[in-house]
Amino acid sequence: MKDEQLGPHRFRQGRTLHGQGKLAEAIAEYEAALALAPGHFDSLHYLGLALHQSGETKQGLARIRRALELNPNDLAALVNCGEICRAAGMAFEAEIHLLLATALHPNAAEPRVNLAALYLSQGRLEECRAFLRQARELQPAGSALLRKLWSLAHGSEVAPPQAVDVAEIQFVTGRELNRRSRWGLALPFLQKAVTLRPNAAPYWVTLGVAHYDLDDKPRAIEAFARAVEIDPTLSVAVANLANAHMTLGEETTAAGIYANAAE
Repeated sequence: MKDEQLGPHRFRQGRTLHGQGKLAEAIAEYEAALALAPGHFDSLHYLGLALHQSGETKQGLARIRRALELNPNDLAALVNCGEICRAAGMAFEAEIHLLLATALHPNAAEPRVNLAALYLSQGRLEECRAFLRQARELQPAGSALLRKLWSLAHGSEVAPPQAVDVAEIQFVTGRELNRRSRWGLALPFLQKAVTLRPNAAPYWVTLGVAHYDLDDKPRAIEAFARAVEIDPTLSVAVANLANAHMTLGEETTAAGIYANAAE
């Protein structure tokens, strides 16, 4: 077997052992695969999962985050990272990864079920039920977890609501989608963020970027202008607003924006 084939081969051996519940042996195979092929996405992903399952959550999370740097849109890695974060008590990060998974994979039921579980644990019943409905539409037969959550979410005993920064979660999710050049998917998250926190200038800048990259210059200018109105010293807002006017051939307006900022 050629050297370039050895890494994936060791990974497949690891997956077989992982499926048999032999975590220590699987971890050894994944690590051997990475020694042969350091950038092997699947080995990093499943090594992270196996480490978490063996009680090494911190190390596991580091590996799966590295995997997502290599392939940020992978459904299984996003879902597993979300679940590891949730198990580790990192609800904020868990929600962002699961929201990204739902946005990037509109036909996947699993991240919606997992989000519903997170929301149920936080007493966010309206959001929980909404994602359960989506999951049932995608998976009419329903998994055992989906059916259990549905029963719990429509029962009388639910967790009391927790204080959650929904605006920031929506903003970070939209920003991450912007970074993936998925501006259309980012818009609903960013629009919700500015609705919930209308005086957050960075939120408006990020919304403006999404509109700009979708070639909707008027709405981009409106968002950038709102950011400058909120915080005239925010240089990224000033620069984006002036640049948007420049692309429309409005050099005088752009120059005036820079002049006002310099005062």
